[in-house]
Amino acid sequence: MTLRHARLNDIPALLSLQQSCHISEVARELMPQGFLNTILDAQALQRAIEDEQAIYLVESLGKPIAMAVCASWEFWSGSASVSARADALEQLHQGINRSNSYFWGPVCIDPMHRGQGLFEELFFTSRHAQASRYQYVYSYVHINNERSLAAHIHKAGFLYVRDFEQGLDSYCELIRATDD
Repeated sequence: MTLRHARLNDIPALLSLQQSCHISEVARELMPQGFLNTILDAQALQRAIEDEQAIYLVESLGKPIAMAVCASWEFWSGSASVSARADALEQLHQGINRSNSYFWGPVCIDPMHRGQGLFEELFFTSRHAQASRYQYVYSYVHINNERSLAAHIHKAGFLYVRDFEQGLDSYCELIRATDD
């Protein structure tokens, strides 16, 4: 297995990976084992790759089996839901703001490759790369995504801060310093 930055020619496989893990494709009884709420389209993936080198992936046998996006708040400015979270950062934790933090997510791991440490590899590699630019990393996880929430807290060391509602869904807000 190889961990690397995504390239433009990875976009079709990243779209397929995201779709396979999307909430619309996951059986209700399997949702606690992980799902995506959002799929980044080809244009967003291209911008993340070209503008920020913000997508990390793990590939096996030449195929992406896991991906994580870690992009600036500026990258997410086109997303109303993510921008709303950025607007509330300073109320979330003393000292965190748009300029000293970045957004971690979405994270997607093929179900057949979960439990192999890929989440941690993706997180710690990307966090190390971002630590010179940012003091904090921010994320949120759907309250029903038990596996993802546990991974963020127990494997990556995120601190749970609070829940918030967005539409009909509830999410847990999480933060972590990049330097420890």
